[in-house]
Amino acid sequence: MSFSLLNIASSGVRSSSELLQTTSKNITNVNTEGYVRERTEFTTMVDNQVGRGETYRLLNEFAQSQLNRDTSNKSFFDQFVTEANRVDTIFSEESNNLSTGINSLFNNVQEALNQPSSSVARSLVMTDAQSLVDQMDRLSGIVLEQQGIVNEQLEIFSEEANSLIQNINTLNQEIAVVNGTNNASDASSIYNQRDLAIRELSELVDIETLDGPNGEKLVFMGSGESLVMENGTFNLFSLSGDPDPNFKELTLDVNGGKAVPLEIDATKLKGKIGGLLAFRDDILVPAQSQIGQMGLAIADAFNEQNKLGMDANGELGGDIFTIPTVGAYAYQANTGG
Repeated sequence: MSFSLLNIASSGVRSSSELLQTTSKNITNVNTEGYVRERTEFTTMVDNQVGRGETYRLLNEFAQSQLNRDTSNKSFFDQFVTEANRVDTIFSEESNNLSTGINSLFNNVQEALNQPSSSVARSLVMTDAQSLVDQMDRLSGIVLEQQGIVNEQLEIFSEEANSLIQNINTLNQEIAVVNGTNNASDASSIYNQRDLAIRELSELVDIETLDGPNGEKLVFMGSGESLVMENGTFNLFSLSGDPDPNFKELTLDVNGGKAVPLEIDATKLKGKIGGLLAFRDDILVPAQSQIGQMGLAIADAFNEQNKLGMDANGELGGDIFTIPTVGAYAYQANTGG
């Protein structure tokens, strides 16, 4: 009888100690990023003894998936607004205002029409025409500079995403080793590290997760492409500029680069990477095109109109603006001339 009472007492002390350890762990890590609160529960065995406690993480999988999804959406809009505000600030400066330069040019053209014999009025037209060309060239340079910044950020974000994908894959393998064993509850820190890595990856791209057979988390992009799979396999992001080396496109390497890379639909991406690509495609590219189209339209209209008149020596007018020739890039896989 005394032996039974001693066993009951020792099991009670052991269970209380485990509870205190769990409570202490929760309090200590209350401000630790990625930590998930834990709970220890016990089952009653024979002779009223308390069995070994089972410690598990208090994690709502649905809420976790929703958090990852919302993180991707917020990161997308934060990145897009940050980039757009920077460009908006540049273009809103008075020195970069195209309407001022265009209005000045047309005002001096009208003055030259009012005083056709005035060489000063004609020289002012030419001066303003050159100023407008210089202004458009400066604005075009600003847009190209912003595209360079986008490419640099894409390089950084894609490398960061690749590092997280590899980290998630490594943690999956560690979890698979202890899954279903008595050491599973002691490996909660590995689960926390993996969930934190998944959330950090969701800041970069939109992702979805599925549970693997051995406790792994299989990670997919929101558009369906696989990132982390079973048996330690994973795919990584890469950047290519083909045919334009200055216009980077995000692709997904498959089978360690041994297969044809998968093209990624930039319009379906979220996260910081999606926000960057949306900013480039929706703001920078149209801005570059509109500046070029405006310049060509003005130059062609002025040239054609000037050819209809005569200069002070009675000779027919020529081109005021020089319209550049158009070049093209060849795809890297092309073998012809």
